[in-house]
Amino acid sequence: MKGKIVRLESIVERLPLFPLAEKPVQAEAAPAPANQQSKDVFIVHGHDSAAKHEVARFIDQLGLHPIILHEKADRGRTIIEKVEHHADVGFAVVLLTPDDVGHPKDKPAESKPRPRQNVVLELGYFIGKLGRSSVCALLNGDIDIEFPTDFAGVLYTPMDDAGAWKFKLATEIKAAGIDVDLNKLT
Repeated sequence: MKGKIVRLESIVERLPLFPLAEKPVQAEAAPAPANQQSKDVFIVHGHDSAAKHEVARFIDQLGLHPIILHEKADRGRTIIEKVEHHADVGFAVVLLTPDDVGHPKDKPAESKPRPRQNVVLELGYFIGKLGRSSVCALLNGDIDIEFPTDFAGVLYTPMDDAGAWKFKLATEIKAAGIDVDLNKLT
C-alpha cells in the first residue's frame, strides 16, 4: 500500500507538466483484475527444458493456457517488448533452476548456483505487474541456489520428484482467483 501511495504522489507532482485538455476526457471503466479475466499462465524459465515442459503440460492439464515466450512470434520486438506484450496473464510461474553460477567478485570461493538473470528480472517484473499473490516461484530440486536478496523471505515451492508441487501450484493459481478444477490433478 505504501508503494502505491508513493507512486500516486509522484503522479500528482508531475501533473503540472501536462497541458490541460480542452474537453474533459471520459474515463473508461476499469478492467477487471487480470487474475479474474485470463486463463493464461506465463512460464518464466531458464535452461532447464524438462522442468519448463513439465510445468507447461501441468498448466494444460488444469485447463489453463501456458505462455512460453520463445514459442511466440518475435515480430521484430525486443525481448522485453515480447514479455510486455504477452504479460496480460492471470498468473505467472517462475522456474528457479540452477543455470548460472555467481559469487561476490572478491570471494570466488563463495560460488553458488543461481537462476539466470533474465529469470530474476522477469520474477520482479511479474511480481510488480500481477502482485506476489499471482506469482509462484518453483525451485527445481534440492539444490541450494542463490536468491535475489530482495526476494528473501518470500516462500517458494520446491519442485519435488513426488509431484507435491503440482497440488501447491494449483492451489496458488486457484487462490489468485483463476478457476481451477483440482479434480484434474493426477
